[in-house]
Amino acid sequence: MVSETELAAVRSAMLTVRVPNASDKVFKTECLFSFDTVESPDGLYINMRTFECFGRDFVQLDSERTGNKLYYHIKDVKIPKPQTEDTETGEAKKEPTKLAIGVEGGFMGGEAAFETISSTSVVVLPEGYEIPLPCQELPEIVIQCITGITAHSGGAIEDHLAAYEEEPPKPSKYAENLIQVANPPQIPPGNWRCAECGTGQNLWLNLSDGFIGCGRKLYSVWDGCVGGQEGA
Repeated sequence: MVSETELAAVRSAMLTVRVPNASDKVFKTECLFSFDTVESPDGLYINMRTFECFGRDFVQLDSERTGNKLYYHIKDVKIPKPQTEDTETGEAKKEPTKLAIGVEGGFMGGEAAFETISSTSVVVLPEGYEIPLPCQELPEIVIQCITGITAHSGGAIEDHLAAYEEEPPKPSKYAENLIQVANPPQIPPGNWRCAECGTGQNLWLNLSDGFIGCGRKLYSVWDGCVGGQEGA
């Protein structure tokens, strides 16, 4: 049960609260000054005006810097899930049969081994009041801000396992009518040399007759064949 003193503190500080829009960056995954995350012992505190987030060691500093007193506090706790029947019986996992992700026969993103329990609250600084959520007694602007922060995609890039399946390879338009002579020369890669000047650098292979020549002159890199010509 939230006290009237705590609600009065929220009302006196809510003038700085904003509701995030699509153009705002909302940081809610890692403290801007440290490596604290929502899974850290003290979680993260999101400024309800600037939408920047901080660990416990830096939130008071941010409040003094910005003049904001209301913070959305998020803390996650991971609890190991009990082993599934498949894991206990040691049943072998199906091997992927094609280059794909998230579809039948491809690589599957395995089930999470932990269950995440989130606790959220509104924190008032410098008093340190903490009001657990949900709380219908909070001012409407504060509730809208919390809803907006929760629904926002965030300022950091989120990694999602998207379904993907490799498309069948398409023939190049340059290879469809490629002419190839019968019995082209068989030259091991270790013996590849330009047929014109004998160099072993900047080589090109003719896919029709197997001829190997060096490329055109590259200034400051390669001079090409003798006389400025090119073998290819």
